[in-house]
Amino acid sequence: MVVIQDKNNRAHVYAHLASVSVKLGQTVKKGDIIGKQGATGVRVTGSHLHYEVRKKSSPSLCWVDNPKARTLDPTQYVKEYYAADKPTVSQMADMIINNSKAPNGHENRRKWLGIDNPTYQKVRAEVNRRLSTPKSITQSIEQMANRIIIDTNAPTGHEACRKWLGIDNATYKKVRERVNQLMS
Repeated sequence: MVVIQDKNNRAHVYAHLASVSVKLGQTVKKGDIIGKQGATGVRVTGSHLHYEVRKKSSPSLCWVDNPKARTLDPTQYVKEYYAADKPTVSQMADMIINNSKAPNGHENRRKWLGIDNPTYQKVRAEVNRRLSTPKSITQSIEQMANRIIIDTNAPTGHEACRKWLGIDNATYKKVRERVNQLMS
């Protein structure tokens, strides 16, 4: 059995494991393997994962007499637990627009953000809304071209540079032409 205490001081119990991959006192994070499902214990009918979230008043170890009184619905608890850590649609749109390492392709971006398709469609709509709104150019073509040449933080790749500068495709084409003139 593995018991993990979360930031809300709740015990997450993983029981009937065939093997355990963590040690007592080890800090675990999302994605870590803690064990392999098994069929150990009393009254077990086959290999499975027994998972429960204990209430604060419940003991973190041992079998409990009245599970409904001592445990929480794990599906609802985990959903609410991770919802607090999720970025908003607006924050995810910022991540795509402002991160030169954001992947290309909708499915790749959705996976990169770790969200479902309906949520990704909202993010995509927000990105499109922001990028289709004309921005006032605060730097001249010359200034942006020099920035690309001189700034060591300038990303590689045309799309990444365009996003980094925060300009539309037509303006970026002019900047790119000027960079090529200056570099030749």
